[in-house]
Amino acid sequence: MAKPKRVRNRALRVIDKIKQAQHAQAKAKATPPKQPTKQVVRKPFFPYTPSSTILLIGEGNFSFAHSIATRLGTASNIVATAYDSELVARQKYIDVDDHIQAFEKLGGTVLFDVDGTQLHA
Repeated sequence: MAKPKRVRNRALRVIDKIKQAQHAQAKAKATPPKQPTKQVVRKPFFPYTPSSTILLIGEGNFSFAHSIATRLGTASNIVATAYDSELVARQKYIDVDDHIQAFEKLGGTVLFDVDGTQLHA
């Protein structure tokens, strides 16, 4: 007995979909994977050298001054200032003493009560 035409057409469509899927899989396997693009690794920009003369205005806990001095290996040409008094800075920042001590050990100068808007030559 012959299958009805509708069932036969449906079966043919399913077979076609299976063949298309198999073809797509075969094509995907045949295509080599893309090579990753090479990224250029750039060294971070750091504008200072050990011979630079640096004035830092408005330090809070002096961590920035400490980090620059550490990176340079010296702070002999760095002056770091804070708007706050020494007493206020110690009250505000629990780590200020550690940063100042390390910064001064590298030769840096620390000044308090400096208003950066009132600097005159």
